[in-house]
Amino acid sequence: MELKNLLHGNVVILGVGNELRGDDGVGVYIAKKLKGRKVINAGVAPENFVGKIKKMKPERIVIFDALDFGGKPGEVKVVDARKTEGLKISTHSLPLSFFCGLFGKTEIYIVGIQPRNREFGGRIDREVKRSADDLIRGCI
Repeated sequence: MELKNLLHGNVVILGVGNELRGDDGVGVYIAKKLKGRKVINAGVAPENFVGKIKKMKPERIVIFDALDFGGKPGEVKVVDARKTEGLKISTHSLPLSFFCGLFGKTEIYIVGIQPRNREFGGRIDREVKRSADDLIRGCI
């Protein structure tokens, strides 16, 4: 599904990641830049926002995060979160399959950006940031 189609209707956008680990913070970076939408900056603990998300009764949840799918740094991939077997989803504590299970039949997608660097103390890579900025422009 294309990003434009994902963002129509009652959608909650969830930015996930650890800002202290380079490209892993790209989802948080995106969440901080988006305004005028139902956006949650979930950091490293999206499970802390389950109640808040459920109260919003979204038809779809779109998660922005670093996603290691073997692409080039900054490459973007949109995937159905319920079909992410074998993909490395950031550095978060709750398994994605469990998180998805908390929302019944609500559609959940990940807009993943291929990271280059997840080292502690690193900055977001130039190519990763460029892709994030392009995504932000596409969301506004």
